[in-house]
Amino acid sequence: MTLGLPPHCDRNLITLVTGAVHGLEVAYNGDWIKVQPVPDAFVVNFGQQLEVVTNGMLKSVEHRAMTNSALARTSVATFIMPTEESLIGPAEGFLGEDNPPCYVHTHVPRLHAHL
Repeated sequence: MTLGLPPHCDRNLITLVTGAVHGLEVAYNGDWIKVQPVPDAFVVNFGQQLEVVTNGMLKSVEHRAMTNSALARTSVATFIMPTEESLIGPAEGFLGEDNPPCYVHTHVPRLHAHL
């Protein structure tokens, strides 16, 4: 087994993954589940920032990329991130009497240090 990318959660809001090559795996109940590629479709990974903004309603998923000995896989990542001065926290629409905040509003560097 050769890892193409070690296990991690994305720090951003959302990640779109495309391609017809096997290799993406997600952590589920202590196991690694292979994501079956679907032609002409995207896999949507929720990032840690989206987990915070939705107050935990949408969870960031730990995942990894495995190499494929039969087919080459090329991944290109482009990140759009808030500035370091930006405050990230639960959006009002995800808070209520029965849903108190699970996260505090904090600046991006501090958020990344704690996730």
